[in-house]
Amino acid sequence: LGNNYKMSRKAIAPSSQSTIPASSPSLGQQSIQAMLQQEKEKEKEDTLQKILQEIQILQTKVENVEKSNENISQKIEQTNQKVEKIQQKIDKTDEKVKNIQQKIGKTDEQVENIQEMMTKYDEKIKKIEEQDKQRDKEIGNINIRLSEVEKDRIESLRGEMDRSEFYLRFQNVEEEKGENLVGKMIEILAEALEITKEKMMDGMDEVFRVHTRYAMRNKLPREVHIRFTKKITKTQILQMTREKTLKYKDKEIVVLKQVPRRVRETRREYLFLTKELLRKGINYRWLIPEGLLFTWREQRHRIDTVEKAESFYYEYIRRKEEDTRKEEPLLEPQKELIALERNNQNPFSNDRRNKFKRCMEREKYRK
Repeated sequence: LGNNYKMSRKAIAPSSQSTIPASSPSLGQQSIQAMLQQEKEKEKEDTLQKILQEIQILQTKVENVEKSNENISQKIEQTNQKVEKIQQKIDKTDEKVKNIQQKIGKTDEQVENIQEMMTKYDEKIKKIEEQDKQRDKEIGNINIRLSEVEKDRIESLRGEMDRSEFYLRFQNVEEEKGENLVGKMIEILAEALEITKEKMMDGMDEVFRVHTRYAMRNKLPREVHIRFTKKITKTQILQMTREKTLKYKDKEIVVLKQVPRRVRETRREYLFLTKELLRKGINYRWLIPEGLLFTWREQRHRIDTVEKAESFYYEYIRRKEEDTRKEEPLLEPQKELIALERNNQNPFSNDRRNKFKRCMEREKYRK
C-alpha cells in the first residue's frame, strides 16, 4: 500500500503543474489558487494517511482473524479427533450392547425354560399335595383303625386278665405216671387251707399241666394250672403261701399268678425298675394294658411307658446313688453299663439299653 501511495503522489505532481493555465493570471489569483491547491493536497494526504491507518488496522484484524482461524482449525482438528474417539467408543458400546442383547436373549430363553420347569414343578407339587391329602386321609383312617385295634387289644387283654384272675400256676409239683392230678391238687390245697376235700373240689373248675420254657430250661416238672370257680379261693391260697410254703413229697411248690403272655412280654421291659422298687421295699401295682403304679416319697407315680420308667429310674434312683457316692470316683455311663454286664447285673433288657444311654447323655449335656 505504501508503494502504491508513493506512485500515486508522483502521478499527481505533474498533473498539478499541468493544471496551471497557460495564460498567467494575476499574482493574487495565482497565490490563492496555489494555497487552495496546497490545502487540497493536504486534505488528500490526510485522507490517504487515514486510509493507510485504516488499512493497517484492517491488516492487523486480518492477521488476528487468520490466527484465530488457525486456532479454530486446530480446535476443529482436536474436536474431530475427539469425535473419532467418541465414535470408536460408541462403536465399542454398540458391540457391547449387541453382546448384552444377545446375553439378554439367552437369559430370556433360560428364563422361559425356568418358567416351564417351574410350571412342571408346580404341577408335580400339586400332584404331591393331592397325594399327601389322600395319604393324610388314609393315615387318618389307619389311625382310626389302629385306635380301634388298640381298643380291641386293650379289651382283649382285659378279658384275658379277667379270665386269668381265676387261675393259679403251681411249679415243681412232681409228675408221676398215671397220676390223678385233680385228686393230688385237691389233697395238697385242702390240707394247706385246712378245709374239706369236697369243699376244695367245689372251688376248682379245671386242672391241667402245661409245658413252659422255664420248666424245660430248669429241668422241672410241667406246671400245673388250676382254674378256680371263685376269686376268693385264689386270694386265700396266695395269702396262705405268704405265711407258709406248700410242699409235696418234701419238695417246695412255687405258686404264681397267671398272667397272659402278651402282658408278661410288656412287663418284662419294666423289670429294671420293679427290681429296684422291690429292693427298696416299695410295693407297686401293675396297670392294664401296661405300666405300674406306686408311691415314692409320699407321692404317687403312674408310669405307663418305658420312657417314663427310664427317666424315673435315672432321676430318682440312679441320681440318689450317685449323690451318695460323691466322694468316690464316678464311672462314665458306658463303663458302668459294661461293669453291670460283666457282673450280670444289667438293669435293662437288650432292646432298651441304647435308649437308656441316650437318656443319660442328654441328662449329662443338660447339666
